[in-house]
Amino acid sequence: MGKTQKHDYWHGQIFGLALAPEYHIIQFAKNLANHLEDIFDHTDAAFYVDLILRASHSWKIKMFEELGYVIYKRKEKFFEGKEDGFKMRKPLSRDKEKKTIIPPRPKSSYAPDELGTANDDALRKYDEY
Repeated sequence: MGKTQKHDYWHGQIFGLALAPEYHIIQFAKNLANHLEDIFDHTDAAFYVDLILRASHSWKIKMFEELGYVIYKRKEKFFEGKEDGFKMRKPLSRDKEKKTIIPPRPKSSYAPDELGTANDDALRKYDEY
């Protein structure tokens, strides 16, 4: 399944993509992901596509990396409050400079003088997403 939404940019989100093992062989997941990307790119004019995968599903992470996705950030204890997830993104044709795949800076990397109220709010928004 997929949907288009706006946070920082208009983007497509893939979720609920689960397949029986017999369909992994015929690359159904890759074909479905490519189809959704085409819709997001050409119909919805999205800047990027994202999804979240369990950190333990290394074969899925590798498959999406082969499709051009990058790990954007780690979401701690995202799944049932127990397992970390990786938020992965792939830029689409509208993001010519690939700005949407630049990961946010962790709060700990900011100098104290950079952390004002406005920056805290912006970082909190990014961390929540």
